[in-house]
Amino acid sequence: MQYAFRVVPMLLVYGALLGWHLTADRLGCAMVAVLLASVTVLLALSGIEVAFYRRYAFLRLYLVPDGILFRLLGRRILIIIRQVVKSLLLAFLLLIAALRFDWPQWLLLLADVFLVTALLAVFSSRLVGEIRQPYRDPMARHWSGRVNAALLWIAWAFLTYYSPQENYLGLRWEEVVAHSAHQTAIGCDLLSTLSALAATGEGLALWFAQNQLSGLQDPDHLLAGWSVFILVFGASFLVFFAYGRALVGTLARPWGVWRHAPEGDPS
Repeated sequence: MQYAFRVVPMLLVYGALLGWHLTADRLGCAMVAVLLASVTVLLALSGIEVAFYRRYAFLRLYLVPDGILFRLLGRRILIIIRQVVKSLLLAFLLLIAALRFDWPQWLLLLADVFLVTALLAVFSSRLVGEIRQPYRDPMARHWSGRVNAALLWIAWAFLTYYSPQENYLGLRWEEVVAHSAHQTAIGCDLLSTLSALAATGEGLALWFAQNQLSGLQDPDHLLAGWSVFILVFGASFLVFFAYGRALVGTLARPWGVWRHAPEGDPS
């Protein structure tokens, strides 16, 4: 029962993203807004849970309950607003990236649901006797999400390396931009524009690697070129961080941390 409680909500998140991938060209902005809000809520729940127990630890250890800093930094509403803004940006990134996933990547994301479930079980059991009970599950969720993001990103990198890629050899960068910008179709204009920009950046990074890196001889230019490519490629880590946080967000319970606020909590 505990296993089903964990895995079923995460499978629903996976199913919603897959459904978005398959029907994005037929969805209007209203439906996109609903999906975006739902993903943002999951990401925010996970982020708020982590932010609360970190902030409460800071308040207890360093600040005096009657001080101005304690009252200012302990405001829950400020924490919530910051986490919602961050979660909204991550939700945009995740939805845009999901449009360009292919079927091997979707299978990888499906397998990741069960990996997250296993990581949660491992961390929950290993933290018994190490972490105080009110914070044990929140920390298990947080660490599971972090470890999962790293493992998923590494697996995605290997999958991408051994998968066929677009061949941009000999093309001009203008041609790559024109080709990449029209790879996805979305019914909502706002997401369509953002998706075109993301696809263009990804296409240009691949074009640069195929056409420019091999011809660079100067060590400084070569280092700069690889740095740019790795920076663009490394930004994909945020996508998998967001995916993992959305999965564990289905189990997040920030209100459980609220009940253990430090004495004198101004919220």
